[in-house]
Amino acid sequence: MAQAIKGKIPVLIKVVFELRYRQGYTYLDRCGRTINLIQEYHPEWILAGSNQPNPQMAPLIHVETGAKFSFSSLKLDIGLERPLREGEVDDEKIKNLADQADELTSIVIDQLGLAEFTRLGFRIWYLFPSDTREDARQFMSDLGLFDVRPKLLSAFAGEQEETSAVIIINGQDRKFRFATEVTERTMEVDLGDAVVNLPIQALPSEQRKKARLEQQKSASRRRKYPPFATMIDIDAYREDPAAMPKPSEFMLSSLDYAIKGVRALGD
Repeated sequence: MAQAIKGKIPVLIKVVFELRYRQGYTYLDRCGRTINLIQEYHPEWILAGSNQPNPQMAPLIHVETGAKFSFSSLKLDIGLERPLREGEVDDEKIKNLADQADELTSIVIDQLGLAEFTRLGFRIWYLFPSDTREDARQFMSDLGLFDVRPKLLSAFAGEQEETSAVIIINGQDRKFRFATEVTERTMEVDLGDAVVNLPIQALPSEQRKKARLEQQKSASRRRKYPPFATMIDIDAYREDPAAMPKPSEFMLSSLDYAIKGVRALGD
């Protein structure tokens, strides 16, 4: 989505498809067999890191794209997140992910003998970058999704600091949870045996200075990796679907709805 919304170009950073189901407890018996089939037909999927299948979840990762897939006795999900210092999740990457969702979902449904589904969802995260928290707050206010009455603030003898909005929209064939909030980007910190994401403000002063300098190296990187942002989180879903549609069809049609919805904010 290249169209600017109130002067800011959104960056799509993450998408996740999820399918929840009933009577998936054959997972306990068929987890290994299902993984073997996935890797036989799709060898580009491997077990994620040192994680091993367990009674809770079997996680796999795509060696080329970094997409993550997992399934359990309760649900399966497949998602793709923009790698650090790389471009956004574009249309081609989402189309490839949708095709992979078709293939892997089909194997899991067949191997676990699934017939009843409780929720079908596709979740999409957009960022609208800002150099300051104040700018991000103002942008969210300018979207016009809410109106805080001055009387409410005066009743508490205070001023508005943080605001978030959640709207549930009942569409023709699915519902949409539309949420927005101001966020601060995190920075990867290598602790030797683990890598964690921390807000820049939580870093020691010297590291914080280095992090700020790193952010200021180029305008293009500030756009893609802003210190602050307004996040829009759209979750398209069906509860207790009567029939199981192709994941790719649901994902791509939900993405179309999300694009139209975000663009409507700029009208």
